[in-house]
Amino acid sequence: MNPDLQNHTNIGNERTVVIIGGGAAGVLVAVHILKRATQPAKIIIVEPRAKLGEGIPYSTTYDSHLLNVPAGRMSAFDDDPQHFFRWLRKSGHESVALDSFVPRTLYGQYLRACLSEARKESPQVSLDHYQTRAVRIEIVAPRAQVILDDGVRLPADRVVVAIGHQPPGNPMPEGATVDALLGWTEAAYEGLDPESPVLLVGSGLTAVDAVLALDQSGHRGPIHVSSRHGKWPLEHQAVSTNISLPILEGDLTLRGALKTLHALVPKHKEGHRDWRPVVDGLRPQTVGIWTRLPLAERRRFLRHIRYLWEIHRHKMPREVASKLAGMRAAGRLMLYAGRVVEAIRTSPTSIKVGLRLRGSGDVKSLIVSRIINCTGGEGDPAKSNDPLMRNLLADGLAQAEPLRLGLLTDEAGALISSDGSVSEIVFTLGPLRRGMLWESTSIPEIRVQAAALSEALLREPRLLDASEAASDKIC
Repeated sequence: MNPDLQNHTNIGNERTVVIIGGGAAGVLVAVHILKRATQPAKIIIVEPRAKLGEGIPYSTTYDSHLLNVPAGRMSAFDDDPQHFFRWLRKSGHESVALDSFVPRTLYGQYLRACLSEARKESPQVSLDHYQTRAVRIEIVAPRAQVILDDGVRLPADRVVVAIGHQPPGNPMPEGATVDALLGWTEAAYEGLDPESPVLLVGSGLTAVDAVLALDQSGHRGPIHVSSRHGKWPLEHQAVSTNISLPILEGDLTLRGALKTLHALVPKHKEGHRDWRPVVDGLRPQTVGIWTRLPLAERRRFLRHIRYLWEIHRHKMPREVASKLAGMRAAGRLMLYAGRVVEAIRTSPTSIKVGLRLRGSGDVKSLIVSRIINCTGGEGDPAKSNDPLMRNLLADGLAQAEPLRLGLLTDEAGALISSDGSVSEIVFTLGPLRRGMLWESTSIPEIRVQAAALSEALLREPRLLDASEAASDKIC
């Protein structure tokens, strides 16, 4: 347990909320609970990292890794959109503008500052950090017990599973004699000859991060990148423009929605000279559109349109795009549309790779020293190696949603068990709700989920005063 987070005296008969995962989603839930609770309560965050608020995205040690959303849109509070921007200015970053893309390490610091400030304002709520992992949740109605990997059992009235993105699946073909190192880990970049060739599998934002990490680490050898579509994320516009789009109404089909969006772009093109305001303007409607699409249409989207949506929706900062363009022009960075069909280690420092190129079917041969897995998080819960996730499924406390992009939940994020019952104890948010909401992986969406979830977690007369219970609004 982290002693720095035990400044409050525990109070008897308090509501206990155990949050499994201390990254951005878990910390945002804790912050919103602290801001809302008016009666004694206890929050326990179970997170193996020493620092809360970092998770995978914000624990990076590379200052070249920037937020992919401008500072003006990264507030922890939906009703105070410039909160992060003001914090940056007060923290000595006076040159930051609303449209600036700042180093990701700063966001972890910001989340910890939000948590610290919320705790000062809520002395009736205690907060503990158990620096370990949770492996199982047992329901002993009307409460639960969270079992840690050292055997400790934590009693809880409510449990929040906020474990974020699951590690990606193995992109190596059958018969491969080499593993691809995870692009999220330091091991992917350590001990590498700076002149040796490298292969990145995947070309999304994780691959962009890997390229930047290699470059900042002093790597100067060729970097080969392969993905099935062979496309990079597109770049943000020079100046962010906010527009409001008409609500897409009526019965929706994928074809109809795309036709409507295509028609909207020319209407804004003269004023904004870009498709980006249309894609960004659609963001507030994305969840509503996704939930209204029939299941067959969602599957069609995943098969045919997903990669196009991803590169348009999840864009990279212009300065990052410029960096990659320079590396490509210099011959240091090569991108292929294809898939790995062979990966054989021929020596301690050499791997023979075969890429089957899209379209022609030709196999391109490469000799690299390392393969880095940049394919993005695994969505299917059944393929997770996380003991907690495996036990949730095995014990029937959770089930995968039909698209197998996450867990099946109700509108509040409560897990739906294998027998179809809705849990009153265990909830989730963020990436594990992607199949239900689609837009569920970025801070602007997670902060809204965290605020709403905090309300559900505290929905008890003994935790809310009468006026709050009547207004039923987030503080």
